[in-house]
Amino acid sequence: MENNFELEEALTNRWELEKSSNFNAFDILYTRIFFLLENDFHFLMHALYRLDLNERTLEEAMDLKGNELIATFLTRKSIERELQKIETRKIYTQVSKKYATDFEEMI
Repeated sequence: MENNFELEEALTNRWELEKSSNFNAFDILYTRIFFLLENDFHFLMHALYRLDLNERTLEEAMDLKGNELIATFLTRKSIERELQKIETRKIYTQVSKKYATDFEEMI
């Protein structure tokens, strides 16, 4: 449940989405990515760059035929990447807290 909240926060901020009481990450993000493919490709590339999707993923997406397939692929990869980033932040937060506690015990 906590990951869902963190995912919603990350996606709404990065993609400039409106918050919703019944947040469905895939559907909402798919709609936004599809819109950007059609109307603001520069913003889409900027958002994907900030998300840190690798170049190979973008190449795979652009090799697909049709904006529906591209949007589906990019949506899935964007959600996967956001979840990876959430997990990485949790790991480093735990490590930081452990070192802080260990340091406090030493002094």
